[in-house]
Amino acid sequence: MAMIRAALATGLWIVMGLPAEAEAGEPDSAAATIDAGWTELAPAGRYADALASRYTPEGLPAEYAEAYLRNGEVQLLNFTGRYLEAHSRSASAAYMSETPIDFTDPDAVIDLETVNTAVPEAAINAIRELARDRQIVILNEAHQMGRHRAFAIELVRALREDGFTYFGAEAFSPTAEAAWQARAVPRRETGFYFSDPLFGELLRTVDTAGYHWFDYEARADQEQDCSPDPCSAAERVASRERAQAGNIVEAVLAEHPDARLVLYVGYSHLDETPGLDEAGRPLGWMAAELTRLTGIDPLTIDQVSGSGMGNAQIGTLARALRDRHTLTEPSVFRREDGSLMPPPASRWLADLMVVFPRYTPVQGRAPWLFDRLHRLPVPIELDADPARPMVVQAFRAPHEAGDRPFDQLAILPDETDFPVTLALDDGSYDLVLQIAGDPDLEFGHVDVSDGEAQVSYAQPPR
Repeated sequence: MAMIRAALATGLWIVMGLPAEAEAGEPDSAAATIDAGWTELAPAGRYADALASRYTPEGLPAEYAEAYLRNGEVQLLNFTGRYLEAHSRSASAAYMSETPIDFTDPDAVIDLETVNTAVPEAAINAIRELARDRQIVILNEAHQMGRHRAFAIELVRALREDGFTYFGAEAFSPTAEAAWQARAVPRRETGFYFSDPLFGELLRTVDTAGYHWFDYEARADQEQDCSPDPCSAAERVASRERAQAGNIVEAVLAEHPDARLVLYVGYSHLDETPGLDEAGRPLGWMAAELTRLTGIDPLTIDQVSGSGMGNAQIGTLARALRDRHTLTEPSVFRREDGSLMPPPASRWLADLMVVFPRYTPVQGRAPWLFDRLHRLPVPIELDADPARPMVVQAFRAPHEAGDRPFDQLAILPDETDFPVTLALDDGSYDLVLQIAGDPDLEFGHVDVSDGEAQVSYAQPPR
């Protein structure tokens, strides 16, 4: 509870410290009586119940309850395939604004001259070129952004071809490897953020490409003891960053000092800011600690700022770069002096910033599921009245209890005309329907091959 309170107070609703596997009880007969919060229900695979729940954890102060529910709504949209909506609710108002930017405004909050003269380049190609002589690449994400995981899928494929052999992620639970070895599918034990099917696809990609992958999150026994007084937020951050960097060295670099690593982190963990504050704490985060321990200068890549997630300056900069240059793919920007544009220095110290295009839904889904990840849109027929939240799921067949779906899509109450389209690769899938408050219903099967899908229904999905 203290962790949830601290995360909400600082705006860092990164649900760390929650169990990778939650016990799922029998669903209640009515969604209104669901007696668990989204941070318990989503890890248990009860996505429709989580969407319906208005429960807040016992003991959570009232001033944090609204933020807990609001953050849950955004995260659950991301978990259940509503990626564009999750982004729109997370990005700053300045980024989402439809008011045209005056690119000649001398009083703009950003450097418009740089925006106007910068030249976009395909992000994957530019990163590969920069990474040729680097030993460590660090890529960040916002934890409610499936788009960032999709970009990571593309990038890790490319970097594996270029000689990178290790992949670490703070999101892996300590039991992730054992769970994967058992069935080679993402499961509840793999980690909290694997509630988003795209994180599971990232792990599949990493494993199939031949990376050695590992977890490095700070363990409970590495938490700083600030007795007799509680640790401050800054002390907790510094302790966690030191532990993460040390765990990376222990897991790989101690025995393989020349290994090339890709590290996938959340938000500020890529911050390379050197030096100490007045209290002697590091100004930077994990990336800075890793450099201090190893002497290695990582290539740090920020996806968060270029998605307009931050203050008005950050949101305006990302929107200006996107709209001024009419982007069609994830891009980095080269300035007139030949250097690549980093995120604003007021945010964190990183080498470059990836900026994403404006996206319009295709059959109700994010278009990059199809044009970047090359999945097939598969319409699903539903004859059901969405009086309560519903989630349509596709599991790699045959599936077992505890598996994470390959794709899923939420239909919210009263969305009678919302298209139900799953985004699937070649393979066989079991179809499952969740309705808040009801048991799961397996209602059909899909086979995808050579750009075609065969859908069969075992029983009416009502």
